[in-house]
Amino acid sequence: MKGTSKLKSNDDIASEWNEIAEGRFRQLIGNKDISMDNIIIPMLNDMLNDANLSNVIDFGCGTGYITNKLRKKPIKFTGIDISVNCIDIARKNFTKDSKTDFLVCSIEELPSLKRRKYSAGICNMTLMDVANLDDVISAIQSVLLKNSVLAITLTHPYFWPLYWNYNNTEWFDYEKEIEVSNTFKISASVSQFETTHYHRPLEMYINTLVKNNFIVEAIFEPMPNAKVKKLYTSEWKFPRFLGIKCRKK
Repeated sequence: MKGTSKLKSNDDIASEWNEIAEGRFRQLIGNKDISMDNIIIPMLNDMLNDANLSNVIDFGCGTGYITNKLRKKPIKFTGIDISVNCIDIARKNFTKDSKTDFLVCSIEELPSLKRRKYSAGICNMTLMDVANLDDVISAIQSVLLKNSVLAITLTHPYFWPLYWNYNNTEWFDYEKEIEVSNTFKISASVSQFETTHYHRPLEMYINTLVKNNFIVEAIFEPMPNAKVKKLYTSEWKFPRFLGIKCRKK
């Protein structure tokens, strides 16, 4: 594991996810990702409970797993991702009709495509993987309708460094934006591939959302219940993930 100032481009990050796409898909459909199924998706469903789901967009949709897991199904669903391999998998497995659409596209590029605006947005484990947070949030708000809900999930900015044990490294500083590269892993398995995420303090996320005309309605710090805790090999002592429910002004 290593941490640096920002070095990687969208193309670099896309290449990482192209390599991991097939293995990640197998993890998800095999229900190997305990947190995705038991922590993150329930949190997304809670955030979207009162959202207008007539035309939903998933920013950084990966292999499209979320499309089948939302409790209330969108009338129309669009997923975008910078990984060609991820989108290929999503199209093969989750495009059942003309109401579901997957595009190879960065979030920053989406406004230039001049597609219709969306009634709700999902940013599931995406914002800590983008190199240019302000550009991404600005693009997101430009393609959402007024009063649209934006449901965000993240690795917890404070507790994730403790969970991954890099909080005491010489390069870590909570207040700074840091590019962190490490082997991709979940509780049940470790990949052979390396991926990148960005440590950012919580105030950076909140301030960037507010700057770009979002109202923060709720913050979530989910913990597993007693039954789910037993599925993990390590003890949950603190929240590992963070949810931010926003609404566009």
